Formats: sequence, C-alpha cells, structure tokens
Amino acid sequence: MGKKNHVKPFHLEDSCTLILTATRSDNNGNFIIGTMGDSWGSGVAYSADTQFDDNKDGCLRYKYAWSTVVNDSFPLWTPNRDLHSELEFRACSGAHVENMKDQMDKMSRPKLVIMEAGGNNANFYPLADACLFHSELNKKYGAKYEDDTDPNNIKGECRREIKLVRERLTGKNMEALQETIRNTIHTWRGHQSVMNNDATLITLGYGRFFSMDEQCNKWNFNVPWADKNETQNVVLDMRKEINELITLMNTAIREANESFDDRKILFIDIDPAFDGHRFCGAGDSIWEQLNYSDKVWIWNNPAKWWPTITMGKEVTEYKSEPPPRTLFNQLYQYGHGPPKSEGEYSTVTFTDPEHPEVKMEWKGKPADEINVANGGSIARTLHPTQLGHKAIGDLIVEKLKQIYSIEGGCTSAFANCG
Repeated sequence: MGKKNHVKPFHLEDSCTLILTATRSDNNGNFIIGTMGDSWGSGVAYSADTQFDDNKDGCLRYKYAWSTVVNDSFPLWTPNRDLHSELEFRACSGAHVENMKDQMDKMSRPKLVIMEAGGNNANFYPLADACLFHSELNKKYGAKYEDDTDPNNIKGECRREIKLVRERLTGKNMEALQETIRNTIHTWRGHQSVMNNDATLITLGYGRFFSMDEQCNKWNFNVPWADKNETQNVVLDMRKEINELITLMNTAIREANESFDDRKILFIDIDPAFDGHRFCGAGDSIWEQLNYSDKVWIWNNPAKWWPTITMGKEVTEYKSEPPPRTLFNQLYQYGHGPPKSEGEYSTVTFTDPEHPEVKMEWKGKPADEINVANGGSIARTLHPTQLGHKAIGDLIVEKLKQIYSIEGGCTSAFANCG
C-alpha cells in the first residue's frame, strides 16, 4: 500500500482564509466547477434524451450525472450568492486514471475539481461478465463460484477473474496504482488551470453493488442465451468478495489522496449513497433486480428486461412498461429449461406446471451485447441510475456545505469534511 498520512489540524482563521479565497473566480464572475473521471463520473447516456451534450467525443455523458446535481445545487453550498456556477463536465466513459491529464487540459480555471477514476485500471468488467452475466455466446465459463473452492486449481472463469482483479488491487500492483493516482494529483497541482488559482480537488470512490439478503442466492443475472448448465447464481460469498474488491479500490484512492497531507485535496466516500438501494436488498424480489424498479439504483444488464407473458390466448409483450410484479415473480420461481435458438435469437421460457398455458419468455440475441447501436443500454450496466447519481450528488453537496458554508462569518466546518 502507499504511504498513508493524516491531514494536519488547522485553526479557525486558516479555515476562514481557505473558504473565502476558494469562492473567488477568475472567469467573468462565475465559480467554475470541473469534473473529470471515467463512466461512473460521466454517467452513461443511453438515448438522445439522456445525453448531456452531442456525444461527438463518444464519452456518453449523462445529463443527470452527479456533476449536474452538484452544479445545480450551487446555491445550497456557496457562501457567495453573488456568484453563478459554471460546469466544465469533462469525465469520459472508458477513461483510465492516466487519461485525467487530457481532461484537465480541456478545463479553464476551475475553483473546484471533482475526480472519479480508477475502476477501469482494475479491469472489473470481465469479472462482472464471468460472475454475473455469461454474455459471450458459446464460451465455457467453467465451474461455478461456490464449487470452485481450490485456490491452487481454479476451474471457473468467475474465480479466475476475481483472482486477477484482486491481484491488481493488492501488493506491488496496488502500490503502482496508488502511485499512478498520486502522479495524477501531482499533475493537477501543477496544471495551468490550477497554478495560482487556489483550487480544491476532491476525489471520489465507487459504490458497492450488493446487499447481503440470502434470498438472492436463488437468483441469477445470466443473459437468456447463457448455458443453463453453467448458471451462476448471485450467491452470498461471491457478493461479499466482489464488494470487497470495490472496497480495495476505494482504499487505494483514499490512501493516495491522504498521502498529500493537503487541506485542498480531499476524498469523499460515496458508497453510503447506495445504502438500501443495492442489488439483493432485504425484502426485495427478483423483479426489483432487473431494471423494473426504482428500488435498486444500479443498472443491471438489459438482456433480461422486457419479457413476453402468455395467459391462454392473451399474449403481452412488455416493451414500454414493466411486467406485473406478482405475476413475474410467480413465473420466475418455476425456472426454465435450456435456451431455445430461433435464428439469431435465444429464448428461455418459464411455465406454470399446473397451468401450462401461463408462461413467460425472455428473448435476446448476443449481437446486442456488442452492437454499437445499442450503446448505453449495455454500457450503463453496473453504473448508477438517475436516482443513484442524484444520491451521489446529494452526498457531495452535503460535504461541500461543510467545506464552503459560512453562517454569521467563518466556520471551521471544513476540518470535518473527510
């Protein structure tokens, strides 16, 4: 791990100076907010209606991303109501920590910069596919997580990918990642947008995906064309281990940040924003896990989204609204047989054994997983929903109130913003 230092305490008069100078602006009287990072920072636009901009650079910036929440909430946290905020939203889907310099170069003179980056450096998505989705057609994913118990003889892709991500987030690789983050912060400190600008940098971590309700052990997020013999349920120990890896990433970012011992370089843990709204929450059903509900604030893979339900002669394809929760959950519990191929599509069917005329079908095609035309619907998987971004933004705003707020003169709240 990188060297960990603690922020030194400072006095009330220091806090006053810091807060007051941080609210001045060099850009036509506006307070510039710069945001940079990866797809958790940019959000993932999945339609023209959800794009922040024209997407000419392919960054998929989401118009409801936490950046916009922070900017729109400026009057709630600024001590200087005469200023207006201006957002320089530079985060880009797919970015690594090493790409942050390019994003800095596209900023003017922001007084506050917020960065969320690092997840792509750990290469999480192959793990997500191996443990959750099984989206690669005809790929053999091997032993299930719960059956693959010999660490010296790993036989399944899920355990193998978990091992690879863990290796990237421990030992020498962790030290290298932290050094990359520190180098990026050093670059920010010396950047033309920051020099003599008295700016503040806030780095963010990520949200863990899972809660620990045991009901989830019976469910899976596999795509419809996945091999039924290799179905990987969302078992408890696997969820714990994936969450642990996200915590390791957050620790890497936090410790790299704290090593600067600089009051103007801060870390905010955004994981609590998802409390009560992760996959596998207590009292939730499978219906809540599959993008039908606002209960879960993280997107699931869209392959299991719009089913067709048959009740005798009545056939309803749910394309514009969720299926009925009770009926969906009832049919899901019956399970399904192997996927049936129909041209380029694969279909799985859930049938009521006592009433075979009542059934539910999911139909999907592997090409959708790699088709650029489907863009954000795939790419947004395991990213915050609109409500998730709102919760992250609200959490950041509460911290910014501590950093910048002045009531009846200066406060020392900045010292408590960790």
